[in-house]
Amino acid sequence: MRVAVIFKVRYIFAHIKIHFRDLECARLKQSPRLIFIFLSYIARKAISKHCNAVETIPRFICREPGSKRRVGLTHCHVRLRHIYYAPININVIIDYVGAGTSPLAYAEYKSLIEFGETIRLIPLVHLPFGKKSRITQTYDHQKLLKDFKHFIIPNIETLESSPNIWEFYKHVFDGSFIRLMNYPRNPVTRLRMLVTAEKLNELYKLYGFPNVLHVGMFGETALLTMIISRKIKVPYTIMLHSSDFMMKGKRRARYLKKVCQEAAAVITISNFNKGYLTALGVDHEKLHVVKAGIDVERFKRKSNYKADNIILYVGRLVRFKGLEYLLHAAKILDQYNIKFKVMLVGEGPLENELKDLAARLNVQHLIEFKGFISDDELPSIYENSQIFVHPSVELSDGRRDGIPVSLMEAMSMELPVVSTYCSGIPELVEDGWNGILVRQRDPLQLAEAIRYLLENPSVAREYGKRGREKIVREHDIKKNTKKLLDIFKEVSSK
Repeated sequence: MRVAVIFKVRYIFAHIKIHFRDLECARLKQSPRLIFIFLSYIARKAISKHCNAVETIPRFICREPGSKRRVGLTHCHVRLRHIYYAPININVIIDYVGAGTSPLAYAEYKSLIEFGETIRLIPLVHLPFGKKSRITQTYDHQKLLKDFKHFIIPNIETLESSPNIWEFYKHVFDGSFIRLMNYPRNPVTRLRMLVTAEKLNELYKLYGFPNVLHVGMFGETALLTMIISRKIKVPYTIMLHSSDFMMKGKRRARYLKKVCQEAAAVITISNFNKGYLTALGVDHEKLHVVKAGIDVERFKRKSNYKADNIILYVGRLVRFKGLEYLLHAAKILDQYNIKFKVMLVGEGPLENELKDLAARLNVQHLIEFKGFISDDELPSIYENSQIFVHPSVELSDGRRDGIPVSLMEAMSMELPVVSTYCSGIPELVEDGWNGILVRQRDPLQLAEAIRYLLENPSVAREYGKRGREKIVREHDIKKNTKKLLDIFKEVSSK
């Protein structure tokens, strides 16, 4: 029978604080030898007069008797004068690989890996590698699955298995089931979440506990993360964009307050979102603004700006993108006898509806639906366009954009942009300085802004240069990921 023993020791010597977190040994009889080796190593470093350099404790590996499986000491690190030097183990709770968050979040995870941190993905609905995605995405789901296949916690498929009656009965009188009454309101859903948390706890006993749990959006996944955090006693953080948490509804607002109350840190991408959350009653000390970022070197213009009259949009074809107003603006521009072409890059549920609208407006010859474009092709699409338009709107149920990733990519490629006064977009696009902002749902004003940039390429070129400067200064993913990492370190050190 495997016995797992977790030792938590604090050793203070010569102003050096050494923490052992979740030291795990597969068998009790192995533990004395392993801990003796570990303490001997630390003692030598502590008394050394040269102990002022960054030092990461090596991982000691041993094998179980009669087994090929290696076990060892995990998550061990040295803290010198309250500065952590070992990698942070961050577990990201998601629906499945490619969902629950945008490609932007996966770019952040890649940056964290480049910083040397440990990232694990915990997909609640595991899609095996090589199988076709069951849900249509506007980005390459299979590529994401391939890139992050090795970061999925082993044996994750056990979370998919249906719980038996005994597992349900076991958690009926669980403390979390009572304390988290109405979170979620459906008791069966709450029971399933508790069972999932228990299964994940068992996996953590085998493969090591994380320092921080992270969830990239608000929803049932965030509620489950809260329950898992209580079960394994590991703090969690949540990233809030806009459409995921600004949807209206009293129950949804109550869930959001509870998740933010339990979270160790609440991270959002704009000051607009921060003000919204503060008004909702979220503790301002927990709130952190980490602006969304992109790879500014990848999205960098290689040739001179071209005035080829191509008006570009990149993103999902969904209601709150306001694309019907772009088609109406195209109808107005056509009446001015201006030569132009609108290129819509992306997929979504509104594709057929937009094609029908273009036919009714008799502008179908001016609109090109490019469909899905891979990430590798995007820079060339931006480079061969003249203007980027993103006519975002706020829907009656509260859904809206945060700060669109494609808007940042276009500005990084020195494209002049036209967008709307919606959510955090005015924090990115400064009207009359690096782009033009118009009222929501105003195709006439949108058409006039596009016409002005088409007829004044020198102004458009200047807007593009200023836009690039702002993106490099405030939205470089490497700089912003460092801020995110500092938050994770602060949370894990408490």
